[in-house]
Amino acid sequence: MHDANVIIRLKQLLAETGVSRSSAYNKWDIKSLYYDPLFPQPFKIGQRSIGFKSGEVVNWIESLGKAA
Repeated sequence: MHDANVIIRLKQLLAETGVSRSSAYNKWDIKSLYYDPLFPQPFKIGQRSIGFKSGEVVNWIESLGKAA
């Protein structure tokens, strides 16, 4: 899929994981019923932008297959 060190943006994360923007924010919110500690965590790449490590995205997708 990707090199593990490639930084992807939110739009690409949503496309690759198949989750909506609101679902992603719920998965990051520790207070949410839908919190998922394994979901790729964002990090700041600029003042108003976030990125994700593509390796974490791949790992999360693979973990879904193992859980099924």
